[in-house]
Amino acid sequence: MDITRDNKNTEQDREIQNMVIQLIQLWITRLKFENEEDRLRKEIQEWEYENDELNYGEEHFDWEFRYEHV
Repeated sequence: MDITRDNKNTEQDREIQNMVIQLIQLWITRLKFENEEDRLRKEIQEWEYENDELNYGEEHFDWEFRYEHV
């Protein structure tokens, strides 16, 4: 039995585990950003609805620029 080989595998396993943990952290961060983006979109839609109700019959600004990044 080669002890150095076992140690190398253990080090490699740790590296793989660290990479997996980093990947999971990035995935969680991405989900947080997506959730925040969804929340902000919902708030904007609510604001636009309220604004439309309050300014019925008034000329409206075109907000299409906000969808350019999608």
